[in-house]
Amino acid sequence: MLVLLSASSLTAQEAASPWEPQQPRLPLRTVTVFGMSIFRAEFERYIAPLIEEPWDPRLFQKAVEAITRRYQEAGYRFARAERIKVTTFEEGLHAGHYVTLYFDEGWITEISIQGLSRTREEVIRKQLLLDVGERFFQPDLEESERILREKKYLGEVLITAEADPVTNNVRVLVLVEDLWSFLPTVRLVRSGDSGEGSLLDRIRDGEVGVQLTVQDYNLFGTGQDWRFQLRWEPHTLPGTPELRGHRGRVALEFHEPNLFRSRWQLDGFYHQPSDLDIDSWALRLHRPFYSLRSRWSFEARIGEEGFRGNFRYQGRTLREWAVRQEERFVQGLYALGTPEAQARLGAWMLVQQRSDQLLFSALPVIPYEAFRRLSERDQKRFSPEGVPERRAVVLGGTLAWQAIQFVRDINVDLLGEVEDLALGETASVSLGVGSQRWGSDRDALHLSTALRFRRRWGVAEQEFAPQRPQPQVQWTGVAFEWTSPPARRRSAARIEWRPPEGWNALWSGELTLQAAYAWTGGTIGATGWRNLSLRAGTRLFLRFRTQDALVSRLQLDLVGNPDRDFNWNLGNRTGLRGYPSTAFDGNFRLLWNLELRRVFWTHRWFVLQGAAFLDQGVIGWDRLPDARWKASVGVGVRVGVKRLSSSPILRLDLAIPWDRAYGWTVTMETGQPF
Repeated sequence: MLVLLSASSLTAQEAASPWEPQQPRLPLRTVTVFGMSIFRAEFERYIAPLIEEPWDPRLFQKAVEAITRRYQEAGYRFARAERIKVTTFEEGLHAGHYVTLYFDEGWITEISIQGLSRTREEVIRKQLLLDVGERFFQPDLEESERILREKKYLGEVLITAEADPVTNNVRVLVLVEDLWSFLPTVRLVRSGDSGEGSLLDRIRDGEVGVQLTVQDYNLFGTGQDWRFQLRWEPHTLPGTPELRGHRGRVALEFHEPNLFRSRWQLDGFYHQPSDLDIDSWALRLHRPFYSLRSRWSFEARIGEEGFRGNFRYQGRTLREWAVRQEERFVQGLYALGTPEAQARLGAWMLVQQRSDQLLFSALPVIPYEAFRRLSERDQKRFSPEGVPERRAVVLGGTLAWQAIQFVRDINVDLLGEVEDLALGETASVSLGVGSQRWGSDRDALHLSTALRFRRRWGVAEQEFAPQRPQPQVQWTGVAFEWTSPPARRRSAARIEWRPPEGWNALWSGELTLQAAYAWTGGTIGATGWRNLSLRAGTRLFLRFRTQDALVSRLQLDLVGNPDRDFNWNLGNRTGLRGYPSTAFDGNFRLLWNLELRRVFWTHRWFVLQGAAFLDQGVIGWDRLPDARWKASVGVGVRVGVKRLSSSPILRLDLAIPWDRAYGWTVTMETGQPF
């Protein structure tokens, strides 16, 4: 709204209104602007042709309206021209009109937060990109909603803003829903992946232990995530199923999202292994790209890890290791560009040291130097002894590109919950150099590349339409026409298919490649390409009316010339339900999953979904013709619990393998399988 006020002439005579053209017209001398900073230079370009020209109030008002639209289209929704004052000198050397424009960019004067029952109000305020005393910016409101929806302890989130029609003071209202965040769980743990006898028999034989977990995603309403776990489990000898009594171990994890009320984050964990005297621990100090407008990120972590590693070949465990690994890492990233499309440049340093101790070998043991000279095929016939420590000191840089936009949808990965989907693509390449001059055991290049994308087609639900315009394809029908014979008489058959209301498809993919080229053998490995790892996958989510969905995944994993023992597994935990998790092994793996999901019942607290699935996979060593396809079919039930923190999905699957050597299995997990 424009409030136009004219000032009295400074002469003794009464001045005519400066908003009414006069004959002859006086020139516009100067324009003084108060309260405009963001697009001030652009406004000055608008009015530059009007200076020292005969005063035309209509042209000036158009310039004011144009700059107001410019503000509002850029996201400053409440920007407006507050008052215009015109001072007129009718006589003398300085005769003319002098205009003063008071502009209001829309400042926030109040932020109210409602709906909290446990979370402290300052925790929510710290997540917001909006603050009292700052200009209101609509993209900040939308991104603040997305940031709050990511918090596991919050459910529904709605942020609104309105301006006082008189003062133009902007008031922001944040409506949030606290979820139940304290989750104690108890589960039984087995000594191995499979075994004979019923569950009661295994409990009686001492082959089953118990695990108690207590987790609070919002400790005392501070937003901190703490998890404590106590596990009492059977203890087995390396390489054998022989029990060696039971052993207890503890684990502690924590996440501080706003260290000292800042945007810095602190993470850490401590784990006791079940059968090694090497405890695992880590600390990470991280300042993430908190929003799309963030310009820099920093990460530093330090930790030590101990675990039991094994190498399997054709269903047989050939050797097991006690692995100890220490790591130090620091990285800084800087972003260039706009929130919608930006490049990120970074530098990093990695110091890593690893040692392996042979615990068990089903093969003859030979010295490591002799083992290293063997071919990959012959290395499956012997085990090395005295493997030296591996030390890597790597300096590197990262170049990344991303062009993403967020849209909202429901029932994609979570049942009935609003989800923020990042549409677009990200690509990155990272190159590091390890040298014996600064402590590495060999000279090597370390290369890592990644490409991820997500596309969407179809007709989205109106209530979850994209927040920004997105390219969409709407199919009105597919028709096929056949005519016979080509003489006088003509007959035609027409088949038409129309997609159901609410149809849309979400297609995503990922490709990662890692490799190292060593030109100095050092103490580990040989000259040439080593540690080649390729992972490629794609996922198609085809949804009908938000209740039915057909989901498919195709995943390819390859590894070549590893410095240490490595093999992929194929089974229940890796996507092939109905088989033991370590049933099949190899250095390449191809997996295809197809699942039909349907929501049967929706309640304000629960969502019930059924599923029917088909899993197929192949895994092998070196040659695809030597591998055999495995498959399974089954049905499942998913229960989404809306009122619990992070809205977990409880999943129960019954899988029947096509291989008659394996019986049907029932698994209980959390989350969708893919």
